[in-house]
Amino acid sequence: MTTTSSTEATSVFVLPRIGDKVYVKSCNAKGTIKEFHLSQGASYEVQLRRTNKSKQSETVMVKLNNIELDSHQESETDTTFDHDAMKTDKDDDDEVVHVLVPCHVDSERRGVLFLRCAQSIAHQQTHDDFSVFVGLSGPTKHRESMLNILMAIASRAENSRWYMQDTGLDARPQMEHIRHLVDISAEKNSNAYLMFIGNDDMMHPLRIVVFLEGKKNLGLPKECPFALGGKLLLNEHVSADEGQLGRLIVNTQDFDFWKVDPSLKGKVQCVPGSKCGEMDAEEYFDWMVPTALMQKFFRLNPIHATSSKYCDLRLLAILNKVCPMEVVDVPNYPWLMVHYKASEDCKRDMFDNHGEAYGNHASDQASMKIVKPSEKDKKLAQRYPLSKAQVAICRDHFESIIIQYYGWDEKNLGLARREKIREVNQSHGAGFGEELWAQVEAKVGSYFNKQTLEESKGAWQSIVLIKENNKWFQR
Repeated sequence: MTTTSSTEATSVFVLPRIGDKVYVKSCNAKGTIKEFHLSQGASYEVQLRRTNKSKQSETVMVKLNNIELDSHQESETDTTFDHDAMKTDKDDDDEVVHVLVPCHVDSERRGVLFLRCAQSIAHQQTHDDFSVFVGLSGPTKHRESMLNILMAIASRAENSRWYMQDTGLDARPQMEHIRHLVDISAEKNSNAYLMFIGNDDMMHPLRIVVFLEGKKNLGLPKECPFALGGKLLLNEHVSADEGQLGRLIVNTQDFDFWKVDPSLKGKVQCVPGSKCGEMDAEEYFDWMVPTALMQKFFRLNPIHATSSKYCDLRLLAILNKVCPMEVVDVPNYPWLMVHYKASEDCKRDMFDNHGEAYGNHASDQASMKIVKPSEKDKKLAQRYPLSKAQVAICRDHFESIIIQYYGWDEKNLGLARREKIREVNQSHGAGFGEELWAQVEAKVGSYFNKQTLEESKGAWQSIVLIKENNKWFQR
């Protein structure tokens, strides 16, 4: 039922569904999952098979770590998590989808948001089964609570199989979560398309279907990532009750239901994919990505780089480079994801108030986290008209820019350097931009080693496509 990572002692659980055939280790017997009982210590009710010794089938209550899935179950989502069974997956099926969810939970509020996220994934109306891989980090009590939630949801999932990695860590950077989930996913099916979602976001019920049909209709080759960025943005004023998917949509074809709720006025905005860039709402989880591309990304980016809270922007920049097509807007599906995003007013207020974030969920976001000033920030603040907290915010912003291009795209790095230095010098004094940029660029450079930097040069080129008979081919 569990496996141990080769690099650290983390457990990967395959979460059973009602009706699964399982082996109960403590009883040395096989049986069938009949029910999951959260109220009875998060236990599974298993009906054991009748034996020659017992004409009556016995029902037992067992914990997750006491059962294993029957490795002979045939469907893609019904294989037990061992290396032999994993390799029997449908490797030639180019429409297998794996959803990867990095999940750090350190508060009750984050737990509620993740519950809604997981429910939205489980309610995907797909034609075929798909798999979900969740990486958990956070204080023990929150990880245990999230595992119970996942077991309950996964037990009733009709078209998805859920895999959960409990890191045992109080914290793990988002892209490090993704690194480990890509490895687990690839063992199951190295040809799967990967989709992503933040643990506080929600999927429209048709998200996976529309992605697959969109890529198929365009005739894009498997090597090409594909983006559909339309989403609903919820700002910092959305309350816990208002942030439920049922307040935003009542059926799969009504994309405007949220507009009739007067309490949501000014708090929710629908942004088409083609406008996400100018709204600063582009994310790597707008994309469906081949496994091989993600494996290459992590091979070229060491742990120090992927531990930066802005490494997701590096992945986004690479996806935009690799895919030669503009983000597609689909009028029939104006949004396919619900995403929390602090408003620009909130960000300006945070800077003006020296790092204090306001709003229901503003402090949950990486860009809105309170930054602890360093000694370098204190020294710069003594020479420029900024507080040490404001210098720290500027430092974080520069890192979010530099890490996107460092080591692989010198052209855009140079353009960003000139633009940002000019911008901050105008606002905060001549010389501030050059000095701060040099410090941050040196820090980002320390994330990489000589070998990965050398391999990164020229590693990411646009896929050149030609169209023949209404289908795209890689040239």
